[in-house]
Amino acid sequence: MQEINVSVLFRMQEILDQEQEIKNRLKQSRRNLDEIEKRLASTQKNVELARQQWIKIKTNLEDENLQLASFEGNKKKYENELYSPKNTQVKYLKEIEKKIEEMKTHIDQSEEKILQLLDQSEKAEIIFHNREKEHQQLQILYQNQKESLKELESVINQSQEQLETQKKELKQLIPPHYMEAFDRAYLLQNKAVATVSAPDYCCSICKFQIPKRVIDAGKKSNKELLFCENCGRILFFLHP
Repeated sequence: MQEINVSVLFRMQEILDQEQEIKNRLKQSRRNLDEIEKRLASTQKNVELARQQWIKIKTNLEDENLQLASFEGNKKKYENELYSPKNTQVKYLKEIEKKIEEMKTHIDQSEEKILQLLDQSEKAEIIFHNREKEHQQLQILYQNQKESLKELESVINQSQEQLETQKKELKQLIPPHYMEAFDRAYLLQNKAVATVSAPDYCCSICKFQIPKRVIDAGKKSNKELLFCENCGRILFFLHP
């Protein structure tokens, strides 16, 4: 009977829809994992750049501290020469005083630079730790997503096996010409069977008003397949 065969086709369509939904879920989950993996590579690069910047500033700070120590050492040396009783020449003493003033200027500039570098180093350290924390959190998320995907793949494999078994069982109930029409419609439009029910008797997919002659034929449960004249889908009449 047409009603029985079309109901089986409708069930086949539901199974195919479930399979497609499963594939989409799996594809989306893999896409999400790939996206996180790309973000991981990006955050890893950001961590490394922040680390290098911090190291560079700390190296500059160390160099500047050495430079300051050198200036202070020179200043002390010149001061010792200035106040040494051995040095009595006025011209030489004035040159020493000039060098001491130069060292003071260098010391002031160096101390100012050290303060700036200390501030930069503190900020660079904060940036580094923040980026490192972001990367670590993303690593945890990646591992969780990876485990979830693995579990999902296991569940999906079981579901697909069950659906495949159901498909084989249903195909044994469907005449070849019915199956050919179904496959053709499903391949072209992803939905091969549309339901039709009272009181409006419209195609459930394209909403086309089904002609009375087709409705009458469907109510009689003819053995021939009936199609929507607008979208070409197989019609499944739901009898009250």
